[in-house]
Parts: sequence; structure tokens; C-alpha cells
Amino acid sequence: MSLTVNPITPQPITAWLISTATAADVVTALNTIAPLGWHGTVTTSVQPNTNPPYVVWNITLTRTGYPDLKGTNGSWIVSDGVHVDILTNTDFTTTYTTNTPLEWSATTNPPDAAPQSGGTVHITCPAPTSANGPWTFSIRLVDTSGDATEITEQPTLTNGQLTWTIDALAAASYTGTITCDTQYPGAEATSAEFTFTAEQ
Repeated sequence: MSLTVNPITPQPITAWLISTATAADVVTALNTIAPLGWHGTVTTSVQPNTNPPYVVWNITLTRTGYPDLKGTNGSWIVSDGVHVDILTNTDFTTTYTTNTPLEWSATTNPPDAAPQSGGTVHITCPAPTSANGPWTFSIRLVDTSGDATEITEQPTLTNGQLTWTIDALAAASYTGTITCDTQYPGAEATSAEFTFTAEQ
């Protein structure tokens, strides 16, 4: 017999962000997982040509008989009190969710719109970095005559980047925004405006 089962009492999972801004949390993480047999080594470096200097944290977790776990700025240390892992931010935010404020750089940095022939445009922007997914996106495009187009097609997510391919737009100049919604009340946001001219 083979069964897929779930624990009657799920183990709470704690996650700590690797960041110089949350250094105390990283120390707490290392102290928390130490009794589980994991030893943490932290090295720092300054990313070249950054002003102000951007400090990079590199963390390696070692345990006898287990592969090393490695993470850097933006990664998450995750533990359920028994198991330990380090996930990239993309893997973390597509695996876990909680009620936390939406963090999305597109609210201040406009998405990029690259028109192609035939009324096609590729729109890209970074995905949110907060763990409150799954996210639902909608795009609103308004042309120079004031006609609005609402697009509910969901983007592809690759290496932390969201991408939409929109076809069959009429030849015109457009102003657009992207709205991101979550399952949590108040955890939503609209991107900065972006503009482009559709080509035929």
C-alpha cells in the first residue's frame, strides 16, 4: 500500500532572511539550528564599484553526513525544527506564504516594455520579493485616445523576472500599469507607469 499523507499537527516553519539589514536575525537562525547539528560559517565581502559599498554575506551551513548548504544576500534559512534548508528568494516565495506586506520594486521602478512588430509587446519586471504569494497580476493599458485594455493573462516567472507577451495591439502609444494582488487583505500594489508605442 502507498499513501500520500499529511501530518495531523503540522510543524511550524521559521524562515530567516540573509541580509546585512537583518544581521540579528541571521545570528538567531544560526543559534537556532546549531542544536540540530548545523554549523554556520559567515564571510563578507564588498561588491566592487558600489557606492555606498554593498556588503555581500556568504553563509555556509555544514553538518556531518549532509551536503553543505550555501546562501547569500536575499536567500532564506528555513527550518521546521528538524530539517534545515537554504532557499533562493524565488524558491522561497514560490514555496511558502504568510501575511506580510507586499514588497515589489516595480512600484518605484517602471516595468520595461519592448514593442515588437505586429502589435506585440514584451513586458518585464522583477517579481515581488515578499513571501505572500501566490500573486495574481493584471495589466491596464490606455492608448492616446483614452481607450483602456485590461489584460488578466498571468506572466511567466524565470529567475525572479516576470514576463508577459501581449499580441495584436493596435498601432498607438500606450501608458500602462501592473497591479499585483495577494490572498491577504491590504497586501496589494500597483506598479509605476510605463509607456511604449505598439508597432505594426
